[in-house]
Amino acid sequence: MSVKILPAGDGADGHGTPPEILALAFLASGDQLLSTARDRTLCLWSVPADLSETSRLQTVQWAERTYCACWDPIAGHSRIAAGQSGGTIRFWTVDTGLTAAEVFAAHEGDVRQLAFSPSGARLASAGDDGKVRMWDAATRLPIWEVALGGPPSDLGFSVNPSSPRLAVCGPTGLTIYDVETGSELATRPTSSPVRSVAFQSPSYGAHVVYGEQSGRITVERPNGTVVQAFSPGGPIRRLRFEPAGRYLGVLSGGNIGGGGGPPLVVRRFPAEQYPLGGPNLQQPGPFSAAHDAFTFSRLQHRMAIGTTQGRSMVFPPN
Repeated sequence: MSVKILPAGDGADGHGTPPEILALAFLASGDQLLSTARDRTLCLWSVPADLSETSRLQTVQWAERTYCACWDPIAGHSRIAAGQSGGTIRFWTVDTGLTAAEVFAAHEGDVRQLAFSPSGARLASAGDDGKVRMWDAATRLPIWEVALGGPPSDLGFSVNPSSPRLAVCGPTGLTIYDVETGSELATRPTSSPVRSVAFQSPSYGAHVVYGEQSGRITVERPNGTVVQAFSPGGPIRRLRFEPAGRYLGVLSGGNIGGGGGPPLVVRRFPAEQYPLGGPNLQQPGPFSAAHDAFTFSRLQHRMAIGTTQGRSMVFPPN
């Protein structure tokens, strides 16, 4: 099955102008997808398993711009956390449509990164204020914060419940923190900024993978031993593991600062064994993409990417 491209719409039937997709988040069931755009719209899409009957369910015009979003992994919860302009985090519930729920102040400046812990008990955020904060996802009370030299480009939780860690990508390397205390557990200095990080599930090795602006991808075992380092071409923009751990999605290329650069390429590597072999999917442009709008669904194992032209592309699982 080929990639499914969701329509851009005209503002009334989808995202309007400017159309750049800023964030994507599948609902936990995997059959609905939220997309947010620079025009301050949020669209909810029906994306059933075979992708043949995709449709737009709802468009919401909102006062704040939504820069990032993530689904709540707790069983039975149908909600998405969204990081907004102005420093707030808002929860949206999804039943027959999107309903705005709780909102709270999180940062002094726009919220740029959000991630739920695998248990759903913790929510990590990062903003333009250069701070990373850990929240109790139920009470929305702060647990700890770390002030960095600037806003991190990505953050991610380890998947192994026996070793809860949060990895944060910064301009000088990767730093790993204890989820509950915020204490620094390890650092990985790098020669170029780390752009993205992803943890693999224990079923397939529990590796941690991080990608640099230089184009280098490093694969480590949980103990920090480097298994592999390779460069697929162009700056690494985003890495994401499919939740089961079978595939690693890589968005690379382009110029992170704007102004051209190598063509953007979406790759998906089978991750059952390391070192990684050739990708089972390689999709070059023609498109440009916002690096935050790159995600996998939890249950149906599809990959989605948002483009600067206002379209969302959904790839089948195999």
